[in-house]
Order: sequence, then C-alpha cells, then structure tokens
Amino acid sequence: MHFDDWVAKCYLTRRDHYRLADHFMWITWHPFRVKAWNTLCTPESVKKGLLLERNRLRVFGTPDESEAESLIDSSLAEDVAGRMWMFVLSEKQERLVITPENRALVFTELMKRGEL
Repeated sequence: MHFDDWVAKCYLTRRDHYRLADHFMWITWHPFRVKAWNTLCTPESVKKGLLLERNRLRVFGTPDESEAESLIDSSLAEDVAGRMWMFVLSEKQERLVITPENRALVFTELMKRGEL
C-alpha cells in the first residue's frame, strides 16, 4: 500500500539524510485502516511498514522477514513515528482559509503589539 511505502521513505530519509526533513505529513482525502487509525503513527506501525517494504533494495533488500526485522533500528523507528503527522481532509476543509480582511486584522493586532 502507498502508506507503507511512504513510511519506509520517511525512515530512509531520517536514516540517510536526516537534515532534509524534521516532520513527515501524510495528507489524504480517504480514511484508511480505520480500525488501526490511532496506531498509524507509532513505532510499531513504522516497523510494520518497513517489513512490508523489506524486499525493496533501498529498504533492506531481503525477502526474509526475520533478517529485515533484525536490521530495523528501533530508536530510529521511534524517532520517525514521533515526526509523522496524519491529516484526513474533506472538500469542506479545503475552504477553511483566512480571508484577506481577517489576515489584515491579525497583522494589525501584531503590529500594535510590536510583534511584526
């Protein structure tokens, strides 16, 4: 599934190019794995995604699940899980944007406070 591929890419990015990303955001318009939704951003979910993608050369390049599991850095999986964000959007939410008038009010208030 695309989510597991994304999880593996997050892990590889933190492992090989940690300066490229501080957080990882998965944005979808369709909920998935609804019975496991509250566990998708956990170290266990990261490990599961890595094991599902283990055959890929960039991940572990092995069909052997035990071998792949032994190659997982648990502290890195925990780090990645803590940096993952999940968003489920709807068309209605896409219209939730600040109007130019409201933005002006915010900037005016910040200027009054000397914060801008």
